[in-house]
Amino acid sequence: MAKEEEVSVRSILKFVRGGAFAAEVNVEIVEEERSWAPYLSLEDAYKLDDVRDALRAGDINRAAGARADEQEAADQAR
Repeated sequence: MAKEEEVSVRSILKFVRGGAFAAEVNVEIVEEERSWAPYLSLEDAYKLDDVRDALRAGDINRAAGARADEQEAADQAR
């Protein structure tokens, strides 16, 4: 019988810099008993990229929108 892996997910703030701007973005870290843990979900990795790209472009509204979209999705999932 296969041993069940313990998986835990916790929220953290990642500090993202882009150009002269910075933002804190909530992401979930997945921790389990495999060699690549801890890791981000693909969705959270894209979210960090979107915020970083917006900051580099100096588009604070788009960066804030990416963060707001992320918060809304998290609220709906709960």
